[in-house]
Parts: sequence; structure tokens; C-alpha cells
Amino acid sequence: MTRGTLGVILCPILEDELIYSLSNDAEPRRLFVVENRSSEDFRRKLERNGTEFLPVDEWGFSSGMEALPRDGFNIVVLAKDLGLHAEPETLRDELRETMLFMQSKVDAIALYYGLCGNANRDVESWGSQHLDVPVCIFKDSRGGICDDCICVALGGTERYYEMQKKNVGVMYYTPAMATKWRDFFSTNEIFRGVEGGDYTRMKQIFDMCDYHDVMEIPTGLGDGEESRAALREFADEFGFRIRRLDPEYLTLEPTDLMYASSKAMLDRGRGRSH
Repeated sequence: MTRGTLGVILCPILEDELIYSLSNDAEPRRLFVVENRSSEDFRRKLERNGTEFLPVDEWGFSSGMEALPRDGFNIVVLAKDLGLHAEPETLRDELRETMLFMQSKVDAIALYYGLCGNANRDVESWGSQHLDVPVCIFKDSRGGICDDCICVALGGTERYYEMQKKNVGVMYYTPAMATKWRDFFSTNEIFRGVEGGDYTRMKQIFDMCDYHDVMEIPTGLGDGEESRAALREFADEFGFRIRRLDPEYLTLEPTDLMYASSKAMLDRGRGRSH
């Protein structure tokens, strides 16, 4: 049986992948979720899915006042702000600072992110030098770090590049990306002026980049009806045509590898002893 505490630093765009893995893991565990704005949808989805969790006060967790049990198998999830993606250096620094803080509370860290503009390019080597606990990140079957959440769904960065070459002028949306498109763009500095529903600047940029279609990535995760409605809303707002990727191009392999690798770090006993 798995023993130890796994700390998950979660990008909200990959919350459906984590919920899928949690739902398919029959091993007894305690799941803790830090309460903050970034985890609102994640907590709502857990409740709707019937996945039990214990809320953790954000201030108490950050100040060290919130004590987590050290016996058995525990998972604590800390979701981060989507706005961090606006600048790779900001995202890198924030994630590293969070890992440095979290290492005293957990025995291993699962970074539910991709490379994200190379922000996490050398995260594992950095972790081996600066952390007392192991860290893992999404990878494909050959050990390459997935470039982003689309690569996670397609099985790796190489397959994503192949898809982009075949589909010029196309944006790709997984279910979580579709439902969070307003939040994502409103926090990105390049799209100034989106507050209050004014998407003029965004439309100009999409036109300059010759984007005209949006590709639905039907991962089968999350709420399909909710994500399709959000995708239609996005397409209508910008005059995009909706295309749907053939499910045969999709795989859950990186998602399964990530969760299995995370638990394996605890099973190997490489984490800090408490």
C-alpha cells in the first residue's frame, strides 16, 4: 500500500486529468484541497463527481498553522492562478517558490503542468538540487516533458507539432480550456481591454495571426455538455468555426503515467522522513 503525503501543485487547466486519476484509484487515501479562488471549479467538480475531500484553509496552510496527518496515504492539492501563464519567468519563479515551501509538508511533489513556455524545462534537475523531496511532471511514453495541456491529451509534444502542421490557423481547446477561456484571456497582459466583455483587442490579434477555427479536443474528461456550451460561446464571440478532433488521436497515457509516477515516488521512499 502507498504511504506518505503527495503534494500536487495544480494548473486548473489540468484539473479534469487529476479528477480522472483520483476517480480510478481504488486505494484508500485522504484528499485535502487548499481553499482558494483557483480551486473553486476543482472543488465543485469533486463534489459533483462524488469524490470526498477535506478542505484546507489557505491562510492556515500558507502560514504552517494547518497540520496534515502523516500516517497512511494522503494527497494535498494546491491550485495556482491561471494568470501566471502570462509570463514564463513569473510562472517558473512562483512554482519553484511553492515547491520550496511545500517540501516540508509532503514526501513528494506532483507538478500538474507542462513546459508552459519552457518555464519548467529543467524542473526535475532543479528539484534534485534544491528540494529534499522528489518532483515529477507530465511526460510522454519516451520520457519527454509534455509541452502543454494539449500535448498531455495528444500523448506528447511531437504529436502536437504534427497536428499543428496539418491544421494551420486553428486553436485547440480541451474541455477545461473551453470552460475557462474567459479567465485565461482576462489575465493575459497581451489581451488588454478584455475586462467587461470587450474582446476587440483579442479579435484583432486573432485576425493578425489568421486564426479562424477552434478544434475541440474530446478527451472524455470533465462535463462534456458544459465544455461544448463554453466552446460554442467562444466560437460565436470570435466568429470561429468549430472542428472536432477524431478521438483516435487522443490518449490518456501521459495522465496515467503522471499519477502512477507520483505514487511511485512515495512507494520508493525517496521523500523526506517525518
